[in-house]
Amino acid sequence: MTAKAIRRGLATAAAVLIGVGLTASAWAQNFFYREIVKDGRIYVFAIAKEAEQFEKSGEVGRAITKLGYGPNGETMVFDSEDAIGLYNMKHDRPGDVTAVAKPVVAPKQLLTYKDGQLTAEFDKAQVSFTNRLQLRFTQQMPDETVQLAGTSAKGDGKGSFRIRRYEPQFQGWLYTKDLTFKLEFAFQDLQGNTNSGAINDAYFNYDLTKGKKAFRLQFGQFKVPFGRQELTSSFNQTFVDRSIVAGEFERGRDLGFQVDGLLASNKVEYRAGIFNGRASNTGRNQTANDNDKYQYDARLMWQPFGDVRYSESDFESVDKPLLAIAGGFESLDLGLTVPQPAATVPPAPPATPLPKISACPCAAGNYKWTIFATDVVFKYKGFSAMGELFNREIKPSDGATPDSPTFKSNGYHVQAGYLLNKKRTWEVAFRYASFDPTNAVSGNDRTEIGGGLNWFYNKHFAKIQADWRQLEDKAKKTKDQEVRIQTQLYF
Repeated sequence: MTAKAIRRGLATAAAVLIGVGLTASAWAQNFFYREIVKDGRIYVFAIAKEAEQFEKSGEVGRAITKLGYGPNGETMVFDSEDAIGLYNMKHDRPGDVTAVAKPVVAPKQLLTYKDGQLTAEFDKAQVSFTNRLQLRFTQQMPDETVQLAGTSAKGDGKGSFRIRRYEPQFQGWLYTKDLTFKLEFAFQDLQGNTNSGAINDAYFNYDLTKGKKAFRLQFGQFKVPFGRQELTSSFNQTFVDRSIVAGEFERGRDLGFQVDGLLASNKVEYRAGIFNGRASNTGRNQTANDNDKYQYDARLMWQPFGDVRYSESDFESVDKPLLAIAGGFESLDLGLTVPQPAATVPPAPPATPLPKISACPCAAGNYKWTIFATDVVFKYKGFSAMGELFNREIKPSDGATPDSPTFKSNGYHVQAGYLLNKKRTWEVAFRYASFDPTNAVSGNDRTEIGGGLNWFYNKHFAKIQADWRQLEDKAKKTKDQEVRIQTQLYF
C-alpha cells in the first residue's frame, strides 16, 4: 500500500469519526430526561416543555398513567412512550410494551341531498332515491274531418290534464362498486285500475374490469340498446315527448341480457344484447317469451371530443364542441306469435292483435324484421342538434300466410335547440320527423313538424316546457295539431 493511499484512508476515517461525534453531540444537546416525585406519584418527562409546564402549573399536558408501576408500587405518570423507555433503561428494567388501542372507526353512514336525489352511503353499499313527476296539459286540435271522442262535431278540439309520468327510482351499488343496480317504477301506469307496466327498470350490472367500465354484464329488464332518443330518458328530452319516428322504430324496454363497455379512453361505447322480443311495442313486465326466438340488438358509438351524455339540450359543452356518431342494429322474429284463424269466408281476423307496425300489410302478422339505424348528435355553447335514420325490412316468418309480402319501412327525424342566455335557462327548439309505414303502399307517409319553448329552473331537474306540433297522415289526408304544456320536477 502506498503512502498516498494510507493518507487517504486516515483522512476518510477521521471524517467519519468527526461526523459521528457531531451527531452524538447534537443528540446529547437535544436529549432530555427528568423524574419528579410529587404527592406520592412519580412523574417522568422526556419532553422539556412538558416538564416546564408541570413545574409551573402542576398539571401534565398529556400523560400515560401506570398504576403500581413504581419501584415501591407508586403510580407513575409519563409524558410519552419515550419517557417509559428511558425510565426502564435508567433503572435496568425489562422493556415495556405499551398496548395502544386502535381508534374505533364508526361505520360509514352518510346522507346527502342534491338535485332532487337523496343518497345514503354505507361501507358496503350506496343507495340513491328520487321521484320524477311530469304533469301535462294537452290541447288537441283535430283535422276538420276528424271528430274526437267527447266532442259534438268534427274539427272540435278538447283539452286534457294528465299525470304523464310519476316514476320513483332507486339505484346504487352493493357489496362492491362494480355491482350496480337500478329499480324504477311507473306508477302512472296504475291509473284506471290497470297494472300494465308498473315496473320500468329492474336490473343488475357488473363491471368485470374493476371500475374501468370496459366490459360489463347487465341482466334484467331495461331499455334495449337501440335508438338514441329512446335510450335518452324522457327526463332529458328537449321536447315534451319523443317524436313519432322514435315511437315507430324504437321498442323501449325488454327482459334480457347485455354486454356493454367504454373503450379508447371512453371515446368508443358498445352495447349488444339478447332479449325476449315482443309483438307489442314494449316487452317490459312480460313473464315469458311468446315464441322460441329472440330479439337481438347492438349499438356502437364514437364520441371523439368527450362524453356526449344521453341528454338532449346542451348543458355540457363549455370550450369545445361535443360530437357523437352511432350505428345500430335490431333483429326480431315474430314467427308463430299470431295464431292462424280457421278458414272462413270472408277470412276471420287474427286471434291476437297484430304486432306494432303502422299500416302493416301482412295478412297474419307472423313475420320478422331487421333494422339498421344511425344517429348523430352535436352540441356547442348552448346549441344542440340530433338526427336519426332508420332502414327496416320486413319478411314473412313461420306461420305466415302464403301471400304475405316482403316490404320495407324507413323513417328519420331531426331536431335542434338553442339556449338563449348565458345561464342556459331559456331554450327554443324545432323538430321534423317522417316515416313510411310500408313501401308496398304509396302516398301513406306520416310526418310531424313542431316547435318548442323551454324554461329551466335547474336544467332538466326542474323545468317547464311548451310545444306545438302538427301530425299529418297522408293516407287519411288529415292534419291534426296539438299544444302541450308540461312541468317536470325531480325530487
